[in-house]
Amino acid sequence: MTTPALPAPGGVSLGAGRVEWDARGAVSITGASGEAVASDGVAAALAALAVSGATAGPLVGRPSSSASPAVSGAESAFAADVDMTSWALIVGSTHIVKVPRHLGTADRGARLQRLVAENAPALVPPVVGTVEHADTGTLVAVVTARVPDATDGWSWAVDALMEHLDGGADPSFPDELGTLTAQLHVALAAATATSRTTPRARGAEERAAAVAVLADVIAHGAGAAERPGAAQRLAARSAALRDLIDALPDPTAPEFALHGDLHVGQVLRDGDGRLRVIDFDGDPQHPAGDDVGDAARDVAHLQVSIDLVGAIVAKRRGADDTRIAQWCRTAQERLVAAYDAVAPSYGGQPLLDPARLPGLRAARLVRELRYARDFLPRWAYAADWAIAHRFSADPNLEDPPWTPPAFSTT
Repeated sequence: MTTPALPAPGGVSLGAGRVEWDARGAVSITGASGEAVASDGVAAALAALAVSGATAGPLVGRPSSSASPAVSGAESAFAADVDMTSWALIVGSTHIVKVPRHLGTADRGARLQRLVAENAPALVPPVVGTVEHADTGTLVAVVTARVPDATDGWSWAVDALMEHLDGGADPSFPDELGTLTAQLHVALAAATATSRTTPRARGAEERAAAVAVLADVIAHGAGAAERPGAAQRLAARSAALRDLIDALPDPTAPEFALHGDLHVGQVLRDGDGRLRVIDFDGDPQHPAGDDVGDAARDVAHLQVSIDLVGAIVAKRRGADDTRIAQWCRTAQERLVAAYDAVAPSYGGQPLLDPARLPGLRAARLVRELRYARDFLPRWAYAADWAIAHRFSADPNLEDPPWTPPAFSTT
């Protein structure tokens, strides 16, 4: 996908606030006193532009076929744990307005979410409309329909596993996630896939990039410095991680536009129990243009997130429990089995090559450590837990047991 050219620096007044962008595309959303909040009217004004197709200065609304005739109601806060990289507010009870912090970063997400909504409307919240720069087409804001009574997977999946460990039913969400992902890939591949064999160079690039990240986190740290024993646990397992990464097969399955950042936090469960996928903007750690690939990348990422759910559960229980890691391993297998039952393919080729999953999971967990270090240090405990349980330690190296952190946040 070609990234639209950035517009010249500028901005526009909306409600009691203003949206502005500089020469590098960095976006600021200001209100009466600092960053715009609910009651400043910026989100409501953007939503109105998106559904009406009206203009405001250099901005123009682009309504979709699912646009409602009007937007009404007060603004309210949007849960930060669902979308941490964009400014977002709820308008009324029906719309979510998201403004990326940098122009161009949400163009891909809006395009793919619209594409899925057209081919498989039950899988995603509909895109109601967008607000774009009139001259360049660069996306400034995206407005989606709000999913009623929705929570993201870092909440509902954690709660389900907690209840199971306390004697409740075995959660069905691994099977549901596998089916959902297969259906999502069918919709994405139908519009974007190619049946040509992936260039061999991509496999070498994947392995080299993952090895570089592993070396980086070993040399420069892997998240919160206060994590007791984390550096030793990683060092004791670095050879096992490296072996799996080195053995990662070259991709040969059809390439298509992936979700790119598929984890349980990107899956909403509504009040009726239905699942929907959100946030197609791609992985913030991947370089620009690395949004196309084979299904194994999305599936491995989602499998890893089940282990991260296990880490959150261990933290919330205040102690590790062998049942958690055992359940997560089985859940990862169930996810792939449910995916395979749908049997997504393109041009007669299966979309998923399961032989790539172990190496991609290893690479993903190392990237989770780097993400924690660079963006959210407290999150290091989760990947630390997963690595400690999934990879064999060198018996000649120090390997202290994982212990849960004391803080209450995820």
